[in-house]
Amino acid sequence: MTAAPDFDPYLLPLPAPDSPVLPHRVSSLHAHLNGRYADPVWPLAPLTRNPSVTKVTIGWERWPAAFRDEMRLAAWNLINGQLRPAFLQERGTGMRSRLSLNGVYDTTEHWKAFARWLGDEGMRPGEILGLRTGCCPDPVPGPDGQAGRHLIRGFEFKTATDEDGNHESGGTEREVPWVAINLCRQRYPRPRAHGPRRLSRVLPARSRI
Repeated sequence: MTAAPDFDPYLLPLPAPDSPVLPHRVSSLHAHLNGRYADPVWPLAPLTRNPSVTKVTIGWERWPAAFRDEMRLAAWNLINGQLRPAFLQERGTGMRSRLSLNGVYDTTEHWKAFARWLGDEGMRPGEILGLRTGCCPDPVPGPDGQAGRHLIRGFEFKTATDEDGNHESGGTEREVPWVAINLCRQRYPRPRAHGPRRLSRVLPARSRI
């Protein structure tokens, strides 16, 4: 007889197209604004009871089509998920288990800028999968004391070999990193480096982004 799997309240079921954007966290004041998962625009006001809050939204049509489905699911989990107590205790910080309205909006804006940068750089899926937490550390100051540019380092797998020429299944670090810069501030008002750095805060060390 097979034992039933343990219920894990921190693992969310996959949403359906008509699933509410906020199935549980919605405030009564802004409940009428709660959207559906497949909607092109997600109002975030249902996250707060503040009547004077700026009613920000996530407009999915402004996201790169190549990453839209994956980022929509990531954003839904960001809104409705909750960090485990053990995760918070390990970091010993004042980090909360869930983000506020402003935290959700700010984080998804960083993700959008990062997704646009990935698209502009023409990164292949294999290269994106080679990004891990900690891939964008703080820049090293130059001789003049000024902070350098943010570098995003990834792993390669297809051509990864050790010093004896044997294939390295765990991959090796890419020799040339990507440079996270703002080529146009009007189009990308936030540095691309914030995307992977934000993800690194809520994922285990050295895990894939």
